[in-house]
Amino acid sequence: VSTQSTGTNVRLWNGTSAAVFSGHSLVVTAVVVTPDNTRILSGSRDNCINAWDIKTGKLLYSIAETRNLITAMKLIPNENILVQTSEDKRVRLWDTRNLQLVHVYPTKHYIQTCCDVDSTGTCIVTGSNGFNGSGCEVSLWDVRTKQLLGDLRGNEQGVNCVKFLSSSNGKTVLSGSKDSLVKLWDITKRECILDKRLAGMGSVTDLISYPDGSVMCSTTSGCVLLTLDDRNQITETICF
Repeated sequence: VSTQSTGTNVRLWNGTSAAVFSGHSLVVTAVVVTPDNTRILSGSRDNCINAWDIKTGKLLYSIAETRNLITAMKLIPNENILVQTSEDKRVRLWDTRNLQLVHVYPTKHYIQTCCDVDSTGTCIVTGSNGFNGSGCEVSLWDVRTKQLLGDLRGNEQGVNCVKFLSSSNGKTVLSGSKDSLVKLWDITKRECILDKRLAGMGSVTDLISYPDGSVMCSTTSGCVLLTLDDRNQITETICF
């Protein structure tokens, strides 16, 4: 298990002990591990993406991009490509083998806070900061054509997290926002098909989608498990 915290180090845990990877000068905001378990890629508010050799602990590459305060990173399945969002309102693609910049998508109007990639590796979803309905959108990007496919609007506050629903074959996306709202979007019709406000739980900070269709929602006040049945009815269970 790899983690980042409010510090500048990355930790790779093996039971109760952890290998520490040091090299960032500001807080680490995103960490991914390559599918072959040979490298850790980390992003930070210091504008840098670092690539580490897990076995030796050696820093292999460190790439700095001006104003690229990294907010989130995801790997594209079956490709040597890293997706990365930033406070400079951009979405970037990097080659994981050498950290060379592959593509920069058109700049949005608000900070891009989060990202996810569908299981086929053809579509990227990102979330936008904002307030009072300005910004606050979920955006879809084509990996192959390098184009913006469209924006999904309807949130009143900034989007903190996005996730392709595991059981939907890339057809639906979840979003969680600062106003305790979880939305389920049909990306073909480009519309919200279901929403659930987690009353009293605060801002939704992360989402985990399970193959059975259930979703774990992390919030500033705890975790909530949402279960969706065949009639699109939601059961809410506060876990802790």
